[in-house]
Amino acid sequence: MLRSLKEILALGERACDCKRCEKIGDAIIALDAPRDLRLEHTDSSFDYLCPSIKQPHYKHPRLYPNRNEYLKYKCAKMILMSNYYFTLIGNKF
Repeated sequence: MLRSLKEILALGERACDCKRCEKIGDAIIALDAPRDLRLEHTDSSFDYLCPSIKQPHYKHPRLYPNRNEYLKYKCAKMILMSNYYFTLIGNKF
């Protein structure tokens, strides 16, 4: 992230592209946030960025503790949605 910020400072507008902005986005959000407001997030990068610039912040706990829990939720949701659509289609015929 630091390297990307240095390159932008050195090259100016020519250094800006989607990949580079993706890398520095959290830093820009943290720097741009008003110091009298708390930045709320789920991304752990702010745990490192905010204290160094004295930005108040709060990390919300993850809704799903791991990828498997998330995938279980997505599968259950897809099954419910498909049952709903099949019911709609079935009622039309």
